[in-house]
Amino acid sequence: MRGELSLYEIQIALAASYRLAEWVSIYGGPFAYFADGDLDVEKDSPWAVWIPEGKALLLESSYDIDQTTQFGGYVGAQFDLTGRLGLGIEYQHTAGTDAVTAGLAWRF
Repeated sequence: MRGELSLYEIQIALAASYRLAEWVSIYGGPFAYFADGDLDVEKDSPWAVWIPEGKALLLESSYDIDQTTQFGGYVGAQFDLTGRLGLGIEYQHTAGTDAVTAGLAWRF
């Protein structure tokens, strides 16, 4: 199978932050998330499923992806490891999903 996905996501967040020490800050707040897109899939070789009466059922499908707006909250911490290197860790929560992320940032 092969397919094509067209998707856009929007996340809007409000944040408050507090510096605990010179090298660490915490932050958090509410957010709203929305996604919309299309997914088209098809079999990439000449193959079909035969059904009665000599007809073929081709394997092609198209889906509309509509994500209702999700509201949630997040909390994170930013650690300054060196003058130019930072580590961020964040947790996000909605009624249906949870996410944990981590990342390194190098400042030029």
